[in-house]
Amino acid sequence: MLFFLLGTPFAPMLLRLLGMKIGDNVYIETTDFTEFDLMTIDDNVILDRDATLQTHLFEDRVMKMGKLHLYPRAQLGSWALALYDTVLESNVLIQLM
Repeated sequence: MLFFLLGTPFAPMLLRLLGMKIGDNVYIETTDFTEFDLMTIDDNVILDRDATLQTHLFEDRVMKMGKLHLYPRAQLGSWALALYDTVLESNVLIQLM
């Protein structure tokens, strides 16, 4: 259902209902989220097409989880990946190489 809302103001609204902390004026064009309650997305953040926010990872047969925080005006580019314990400071752009 979220697929049809991508790029609209309704995507952040729905994700807020699922427990994600999302600020104002956030552009979301991805559905690659894992644990909603471990993510904080501040104001004016851009999540481009197919960007991945992953708050868990299996390492050596152990599930590791951590928070992910995107500060104001951060941008995660198309097909970029942010893993657990990631902090994107203000005015940072992460793109696929």
